[in-house]
Amino acid sequence: MVVEHKQAWHRRLLANSRFWILAVALTLSVNIIGFTQLIVPAGSLQTIRIEQTFGFLSLILLYLAILASPLTKVFSNLPGKEAYLHARRAIGVSTFYYAFLHVYITFFQQLDGFSGIKYLNHKYSMSLLLGVFALGILCIMALTSFDWIVSHMGYKHWKLLHRLVYLASIAILLHVMLIGPHYEHWSSWVSLLTYLAAAFLFMLELLRMRITMKKRKATHA
Repeated sequence: MVVEHKQAWHRRLLANSRFWILAVALTLSVNIIGFTQLIVPAGSLQTIRIEQTFGFLSLILLYLAILASPLTKVFSNLPGKEAYLHARRAIGVSTFYYAFLHVYITFFQQLDGFSGIKYLNHKYSMSLLLGVFALGILCIMALTSFDWIVSHMGYKHWKLLHRLVYLASIAILLHVMLIGPHYEHWSSWVSLLTYLAAAFLFMLELLRMRITMKKRKATHA
């Protein structure tokens, strides 16, 4: 019976998309470091390329995590809707993982720890504070992304806590706009793509609010 129980647990784990998302995130991070070390000469440029890649991946995953709710609410018949919503927590945890690597490499390898803070100008200091603030929120969200914590807190309170992701997203957007090399010019394709994606998300959020208000009015009626 014990062996059968272990096998059932093993099968459930392998059938869970969240497990595979986290496994891919971990494996990809190792491959990114190894590949970058192969094609970029050792030194500061190599470190910059690694931390930029992790930061960019964190930004993409954060967007996908936030996009899940409004997208599936507005497009209720979206194919793969349930799978997307189920995977959202793993996407959020992966967001924190890459954000942590990005901040760790930036702070301890590029800045050489706390001793390097005094050499930062106002713009870089502000960007660093915004990044650390966002990382703190992402950490809280990652630590509370387990089913038993949701059950203990209650879904209503858990959902309210996870709305802090919007503060984190604003802080991250300001962070990359301040010091991101691809955001120095509004005409660059990376900045244009970012602002278009943000506008699309904002539009979906407005539509979701409209749908929710209509349902509430219908319920009261």
